[in-house]
Amino acid sequence: MRHQTHHVTGEAITVMGTTNVRVTYEGQDISLPLLVTEGNGPSLIGRNWLMNLKLNWKEIFVIKSEKTLEDILSQNAEVFGDELGTLKGVRAKQYVDSTATPRFHKAKSGNEVQSKPTLLRL
Repeated sequence: MRHQTHHVTGEAITVMGTTNVRVTYEGQDISLPLLVTEGNGPSLIGRNWLMNLKLNWKEIFVIKSEKTLEDILSQNAEVFGDELGTLKGVRAKQYVDSTATPRFHKAKSGNEVQSKPTLLRL
């Protein structure tokens, strides 16, 4: 049952098959389908997991840390500094519809960008 689905970024994900797994969580014991994917990526769960499994969202979204905000900011000063930085080691993919027609748009000057309707909305 090999087929493809897509990530939110548009990247294809090959699904090798489906298996039912037993899920035990906070007193719940449910059998739910798990999609097994190709490669070393994670297996996928569907929205049906969220509909059938009652998650304790208050506990899931609790952030516990012994560090203060000041500790985190000082340890990562290069990320939270005022100057611009450079993102390194990440490849970007741009997906363009093959049937799209290229269109040229002349760059706008600063005065055109801050037109009257824009200033009124602000």
